[in-house]
Amino acid sequence: MRIKQMVGKSMKYILIILVLLAPSIYATDRQGPDYYDFKFLDDKKSPSDKAEPKPNVSSTQIMSKLKEIHEEALNTSILKPTPQNILHERMLAVIYMDIAQKYQERAQMVVASTPTINYLLRHPVDDAALKLQENLDDKSRDNRIKKLSKTHGLFFFYASNCPHCRAFAPTIKRFAQRFNFEVIPISLDGGELSEFPNFKKNRGQAESLGVKSLPAVFAIEPKTNKSIFLSYGNVSVTELSEKLDNNYLHATNQVKYEILN
Repeated sequence: MRIKQMVGKSMKYILIILVLLAPSIYATDRQGPDYYDFKFLDDKKSPSDKAEPKPNVSSTQIMSKLKEIHEEALNTSILKPTPQNILHERMLAVIYMDIAQKYQERAQMVVASTPTINYLLRHPVDDAALKLQENLDDKSRDNRIKKLSKTHGLFFFYASNCPHCRAFAPTIKRFAQRFNFEVIPISLDGGELSEFPNFKKNRGQAESLGVKSLPAVFAIEPKTNKSIFLSYGNVSVTELSEKLDNNYLHATNQVKYEILN
């Protein structure tokens, strides 16, 4: 009996708020036969028969009030943890969670039936689907980079006494061979690396591009002399591919965000 009373008390609070604050929620703009019948009757009313204005209460205000009621019950049960206060707070929490669960279930139904807003279709979490999507993305990225290699070359800045530069040299060479890039190695100390015997000494290129660390790689378009920063440090071929593709797409304003597609 005590539980039923507490449930009733909690529901009473919620119902009072919904009734007093949200009459506009239940109003509709349905236009069927009965709508036009009532509209016809309304047109016959005298100017003095004015309907009382409905309170303009937003959904945010309603939810804020519901949260306020629960927060008050929670604080009361913390300060005075009687069985009645705790039960009252828990009942309000259950009601609030039921509302949230109903929204979540409806939202999942809408998302599942609307491919354009279904994030998981384009970013799957299932192992097989994820692997397939990654392979498709890698193939698309590699095709863009191979196309880019026809118009761009790579500046590879290094110093022969830099251990990271020496460790990175085989990687940048593999990257260039994989995507058919021409690499121009530029030495900042005048020394060579075994992978790049035909190097050039720095003649202000590092300064003009603002090189801050070694090793450094930039993509250069000879026709326009425009540069795209690629990477600092010793990174893998995969990282080079991802950085070049990402930086080039941003530099040329080709990035497409899903919400704008």
